[in-house]
Amino acid sequence: NLGSTGANNLLNDYEIGSFIPTISAASGSGHTYSVQVARYVKIGDIVNFHIFVGLATLGTLSGAIDIDGLPFTSNSTTNLLQSVTVGGADNLAITAGETVAGFIRPNTAAVEMKIWNSATGAISMTAAELSADGNLIVSGSYIAA
Repeated sequence: NLGSTGANNLLNDYEIGSFIPTISAASGSGHTYSVQVARYVKIGDIVNFHIFVGLATLGTLSGAIDIDGLPFTSNSTTNLLQSVTVGGADNLAITAGETVAGFIRPNTAAVEMKIWNSATGAISMTAAELSADGNLIVSGSYIAA
């Protein structure tokens, strides 16, 4: 009921903040960043976020990659995969016609990065598709735990 003053319409959880996104891989280390900036707005259990993360060096990363550090753990509902938008992906080692995508699995605080193409569909993005000067701009909304 819009305009109602009842307790069920009370906005009692509103938060604005920043966090530091990191790139993790199945294995390896030694990578450094050129930029790590992220902001969020949480209203109730909905978290809106924007991330810009860029690498300066790749180190020894290998295997599937995630962007870690989301400010809240996602809802734990089974099979609730929450998609994100990749608004920018520069200096990556991907094939022409491939698209960078991502989603958030239940009960995590990370964006699982994917590569999509018409032949294979969505597969895990790996460190081999990153580069020492690769950048990712990711935004989205998710339901927090």
